[in-house]
Amino acid sequence: MSVDGKKIGLALSGGGYRAAAYHIGTLRALHRNGILDKIDVISSVSGGSITAAYYALHKDDFKNFEETFKEKLKQGVLNTSWPLLVLYFVILAVLVFGTPFFLAYCLMAPCCKILTVFGVWIIFLITLFDGQFIILPTNRLIQRQYDKHFFQGKTLADLPKTPVLTINATEVTSNRIFSFSQTKVSGGEFKETLFKKDEIPVAFAVMASSAFPGGISPIKFPTKYMTEERDDAHKPYLIDGGIYDNIGCHKFTEGKSSFKVTYSIVSLAENDKPVYKSYSNSLTLLRRVIDLALNRIDKLQEAKNMYASDNSRQRNAYVVLKWNDNLQDIPQRFLQNAQNGNIPMEVMAMHGFTEKDLKVLKSLPDMEDRKKASAIFNQFKEQLQDTVGWAELFAKRPDQNTIDRAYSVCTSLFGLSDAKIEALAAYSEWMTEVQCKLYLPNLL
Repeated sequence: MSVDGKKIGLALSGGGYRAAAYHIGTLRALHRNGILDKIDVISSVSGGSITAAYYALHKDDFKNFEETFKEKLKQGVLNTSWPLLVLYFVILAVLVFGTPFFLAYCLMAPCCKILTVFGVWIIFLITLFDGQFIILPTNRLIQRQYDKHFFQGKTLADLPKTPVLTINATEVTSNRIFSFSQTKVSGGEFKETLFKKDEIPVAFAVMASSAFPGGISPIKFPTKYMTEERDDAHKPYLIDGGIYDNIGCHKFTEGKSSFKVTYSIVSLAENDKPVYKSYSNSLTLLRRVIDLALNRIDKLQEAKNMYASDNSRQRNAYVVLKWNDNLQDIPQRFLQNAQNGNIPMEVMAMHGFTEKDLKVLKSLPDMEDRKKASAIFNQFKEQLQDTVGWAELFAKRPDQNTIDRAYSVCTSLFGLSDAKIEALAAYSEWMTEVQCKLYLPNLL
């Protein structure tokens, strides 16, 4: 129990290497402000799980953690997965070059031979489609690279007692979150007694958490990590945790979750840049539809958890990459949230506001004299800016080129340049300090 007997949680979102690098800055800001050692629970999904697990294994030396982790992010697990890339290119070459050869053969060969070759070609395509995850065992290759680059054979038993780490995947058969931690492994209908928790490699947990459909094949839980024999149909079937909760904070609010916290800092490496392209076939359009559906889920979760209402027990600070415009308006947005009843009185009091002030603030939108309402709002805004030291904070923000570079990084597992890593970390470091000072001032 870290503050006033209440738990603090840190959620690290998905987003591939973009997210992994972004969360460095969040951890850096929390470390610099004396909050990181108070964190009770770290909940992570997908790319955020890479950072969470690596930090947990190196938490006693933050400088070493940051320096070595940034070096590893420059390498990339896909850059060195040459067997996977070769296999992909061989199959792609067969599909691309095999089809025209087959068509040419059909024009010249007798009917009986055409039917034979056609049958062989159809069998090849069906085998490739139906046995894709066997022919392309990408999850094993990615796990091997994760272990080589980041975790060197460590298991869940090697994770520290605090903070408790929950690495989250999505369990497909039950449509629920499946979690790996040093305290238990469970999810959906699968109870913790079913798993040999201490033998499960950290690399396996992180790979399951980041197994995005289409890129990394789904995982049928290996029998060697289970306490009883089960057929494949009755084992956990895992994919990317971001499919269920890409923000990473669901475990903080879930009904009977043992990972519930009162204060949560959410590092969210969302990038919602518009995608300007034409969609000429069903596959490209389907991928965009999936992106839209996941984005919608994220927005619903944000709407539910973003700010604490007056009667809520939760206190949240969101550190969001996509909030990179009009940064000078952040104090104004805080007061607008207070007008909407989304900032608890105890937080307002820490910024020097009384209950009477909050009542006046909430009444401003209904005032007929708009000039007077604007003047009162600006007075409150100046008071808030003075309390949090906004002038100094705003002056420390990253320059626009750094912000633009951070926002431009796409989701992948390819290595990042020094400039991109530091741009992402610099922005999240600044935003973490701003949001904690506004929404969780008691942690400071």
